[in-house]
Amino acid sequence: MKAQKASHKAIAIFACGAGEGVEPSIQGLASSMVMHSQYATLFTTMALLESMGRVIGTPFMAFILRVGRDNQGEPNGLVFIVASVSRPQHMKHML
Repeated sequence: MKAQKASHKAIAIFACGAGEGVEPSIQGLASSMVMHSQYATLFTTMALLESMGRVIGTPFMAFILRVGRDNQGEPNGLVFIVASVSRPQHMKHML
């Protein structure tokens, strides 16, 4: 049972790390698709969306951190799976 939990955690941590370079890649791609005069609007919109994600994601991740433990208090890997999908910037130091 412990080996199965360890393998689930390893898979979840790998999936979480696989998305590490996605945000800079998307920013670079988006900036190459707009004219130079639209950079300010583009990056302001990206910053606004990131802030909205933090406001929504922070309580959600706190809930997942609380729920993602078994009866003995050991983490079950749920937080890593959710983080690999959502990837909030303020949680990177915790993963």
